[in-house]
Amino acid sequence: MNYLSQIIGQNAAISLLQSALDNNTISHAYLFVGPQGVGKMLTAQSLAWQLLASTDKDAHIFWQDQFHPDLKIIEIQDNKTVITKEQITKDMEPWLCLKPYRAEHRIVLIKDAHFMSIEAANALLKTLEEPPLYAVIILIADQDNLLETITSRCQSIKFYPVKEEVIKDYLVKKNVEEKLALEVSKLAQGSINLAERFIQEESLREKWHQARQMLKDLSSSDQAQVFAAAEVIDSDPDLFTNMLATILRDILVYKTTNNEELVIISDNINLANNLKIVQINRIKEAINKINALKMNYRRYVNSMLISVNIARTIWQAFH
Repeated sequence: MNYLSQIIGQNAAISLLQSALDNNTISHAYLFVGPQGVGKMLTAQSLAWQLLASTDKDAHIFWQDQFHPDLKIIEIQDNKTVITKEQITKDMEPWLCLKPYRAEHRIVLIKDAHFMSIEAANALLKTLEEPPLYAVIILIADQDNLLETITSRCQSIKFYPVKEEVIKDYLVKKNVEEKLALEVSKLAQGSINLAERFIQEESLREKWHQARQMLKDLSSSDQAQVFAAAEVIDSDPDLFTNMLATILRDILVYKTTNNEELVIISDNINLANNLKIVQINRIKEAINKINALKMNYRRYVNSMLISVNIARTIWQAFH
């Protein structure tokens, strides 16, 4: 079974990894870096299982339960905002010191490595400097903000937003109606994970209406609308932040070019014509700030505070 074949839209990364597998030149440490939801974790898991299966003929049996004695995943614990030093020194290191149980390698996946504490990163560095011969460590990061001493000891592999056409074709092959597949492919902003999640959203049309109504309300002078909008955003941050950014993008493009063909969602044209915009540059600034703020949802426990900041950013764009 070729586990890597299931990865969508990351041909360069998969080609590089498949070549390393074919030539038996697997590195002891990798850094998979790129935007959230584009397939980094799935690729890391697939590479791990491909390696395990190369020397463990029964790996496919373990695959069904997503468990193997020679595979460990380190991730942020519940009620924590970072990967802690103890997870590296007391969980990973003792486990990695043990020789492989069934396969030729022991493999560690560190999910959300960009959220490692400084202490955890320094502890990991010691292992990366002198890893066991059988060890393979894969760091998965949304941001390229790790210590240079860590990145220099890893083979870095870049992941990119998946092209809209690739996402659309992927959804159509899963029997999604083409018009809906096109809409979701644009809304997902390059993320296969979000596309799959959004396509399951039964009330997608209703939520588009909610998002447009939020913008109408936030364009008014009533600052109380900031908190009302924040409550709606906080009910489904992934969906509503992408919807709001997409609508604002359409407003910006349409107001700047007056070209309806460049608009992603045609229903946004009527909204653009009815909203009073003081300075068009503020819309562009709001889009950039929303995209930066939404990255914090996965790190901070108080998601409502992030939602309030996003709603306030949109309100300020119209005033």
